Amino acid sequence: MRILGVYIDGSWLRAAVVEKRGKSFQVKLLKCLSANEFANVKELYMVASPCRVATGVASQHLLIRSLTLALPKSRHLEEAVQFQSDAVSPFRPEEVITVPQILSKEQQKTEILFYTALRQPVGEVLSQMGKIGLDPDSVSGVPNALVQFVQWKDPNVQDAFIIHLGFAEWSVVCMEKGRLKKSYSILGGNEVLLAALWEDRKKILLPKEVEGVAKQIDLLQLKSHLNPHLSQKLNEMKLELAKAIYAFHREGGAKSYVFTGCIGTFGYYVPFLAEGFADQTGPEIRLEDAVEYAVPIGWALEQKSAFSLQLRKEEFFPNRLWKQAGLCAVALFLTSFLLGGALLFWEKKSALRRNERMLEQLSDLLEDPGVKSRIFASSDAHAVLANWIQEASLYAKEYPYMAKAPKVSAVLAWLYSYPYVVIRDFQYELTQFPHIDAEDEPYQAKVEIAFETENPVNGRKFHQALLKAHEWIDLRHDVTWSILENGYRASFILKNREAYAP
Repeated sequence: MRILGVYIDGSWLRAAVVEKRGKSFQVKLLKCLSANEFANVKELYMVASPCRVATGVASQHLLIRSLTLALPKSRHLEEAVQFQSDAVSPFRPEEVITVPQILSKEQQKTEILFYTALRQPVGEVLSQMGKIGLDPDSVSGVPNALVQFVQWKDPNVQDAFIIHLGFAEWSVVCMEKGRLKKSYSILGGNEVLLAALWEDRKKILLPKEVEGVAKQIDLLQLKSHLNPHLSQKLNEMKLELAKAIYAFHREGGAKSYVFTGCIGTFGYYVPFLAEGFADQTGPEIRLEDAVEYAVPIGWALEQKSAFSLQLRKEEFFPNRLWKQAGLCAVALFLTSFLLGGALLFWEKKSALRRNERMLEQLSDLLEDPGVKSRIFASSDAHAVLANWIQEASLYAKEYPYMAKAPKVSAVLAWLYSYPYVVIRDFQYELTQFPHIDAEDEPYQAKVEIAFETENPVNGRKFHQALLKAHEWIDLRHDVTWSILENGYRASFILKNREAYAP
């Protein structure tokens, strides 16, 4: 799979084609274009096609806030995240897109990162992409790309300050445990510094010559009186960078630092800027190559990350994905329709086969020619079965040997429903039942129990309950009652139930 990352940084466009093979990523192509060459990106896309396209918004347009929620039950997590998503943003909901991202979930707390981006910058990025013939699959942010890039270049780097020297802005990112924690944007970037240099030397330089001269300037040996505008801007932005690093460091930020972006714009650019904060951090982490393309490479890598950011939501959702969703819905409907029709056809065929087997078995069972002719008077299977049911109803007769006396288990369950009675002896006897010589003899079951109670009051109470238990006891017969040495004895005839097979 190939992914094209596109980063518009002021008047420059940087693109990277990354290919995923197995679990590894390889950079297949890097391209840097000026504003008048943007149209050539379409050719780059065609070379890398088929592929996904990833881009994003600048750090200045992305607000990142971390929050830890103490939730005792995970089923409330979604509601709490949605509530906090609306609460942490200082903007009106219709002006922004807020995306919550769960970083870690422990037993009693959940760490969440909230991304908030204004809708206008997202729309502007998509508009810029549209002008060069691209429709991105994903819109993320510069801080996310920088974390992905550093982790790809050196997975051992888990805690660091990432300082990206862009053309239109500088981005300062705090990475902890290999994940984005905070970010800060310094407006202006290298564009402002090059403009200040041209202001100092506009009498002897053409605008297109400024970048070449800047690379020859040793910032560690810079004479402020010869380059007043450049010195002033450099000191201002250097101080702003030191403040950002100091603020992150005070909040428990990372220790080491790493520079990406256009680090070769000036001579000794990185050592000069690091003078303002190096004493507050650990050693510098140096990445060998491709640091100028850190952002487009990072966006491409992010497409396969479990912590990717997607700002193409709601009105920015890709039209082609809506079309794909519509096609999938139509395909699902047609598949369901065809599957339902096949199941209905199979059920009808199965019912016909069952009816045929039933008719064959019925024909074999019937021995009386007259009955057989009445049942098979029609050739229709449903009519034959209806005739059979009608004929069988004429001979409906209850089988005499189906037991009607209550089951022993049911009687015991009923007796044990009286908690104040302790049964010591239980006898169940069928005193009458149908047999060959007397098929009409009814079922009659007699129960005799010996029981104890805590006091005579409970004994009388149980006696009264037996005399009223018309659902269980056939009160046409006497309920005998006698007093024993340690309790009572009672016997009664049970009332018959519906017939059942014993």
